[in-house]
Amino acid sequence: LYPDTWQERRETARPAAPNTVIGSIGNVGSTGNTFGLRFLGAEIVPALERLVGPGFRVDVLGAGTPRTQVSAALAHPRIALRGFVDDIDEEIFASGVFLLANNNCEDFRVGHTRVLHAWTLGACLVAHRNIALAMPEVVHGENALLGENAEEIAGHVAAVIEDPALRRALGDAGRRTYEQWFRPTQVIGRALRIAES
Repeated sequence: LYPDTWQERRETARPAAPNTVIGSIGNVGSTGNTFGLRFLGAEIVPALERLVGPGFRVDVLGAGTPRTQVSAALAHPRIALRGFVDDIDEEIFASGVFLLANNNCEDFRVGHTRVLHAWTLGACLVAHRNIALAMPEVVHGENALLGENAEEIAGHVAAVIEDPALRRALGDAGRRTYEQWFRPTQVIGRALRIAES
């Protein structure tokens, strides 16, 4: 699931478009995505457009059908509902930002494997600050940029779109965090030590 050949793939992938944002992956009708996608379409994308103008695109990747309110929020000219894609890793490599709007709802805060997916590929993660409540390994300014509201999150997205060095530094730090805490050998090793004790 999480390849060790990520650097080779990143170097041979099509050139990243810094103004392309991965706005979501996974089933667009799932619970977490329902909260996140409504927040993305209704608040974050308009805030980002106010900051940088129309020169960006947010790709929503994943099968399924969004709920009615979510569909209305996603009906924005900067958002592309692309559905299922054949090579999700290639799409992430070719983007500038991996944006996770989920966890914005105070009543639904969970860890997301998509954080690990982004980190394994060295992608630059921008997310709602509540992700750190579920995954304390996500640290603002170290391996991600975290915001409290749409304006802060949009500001972080704008910053990394404009700063390739920051994008690369955050993505590489995310990969190091994955290797330290989430590689299968690390997880299994900790589980075995707990079981033995």
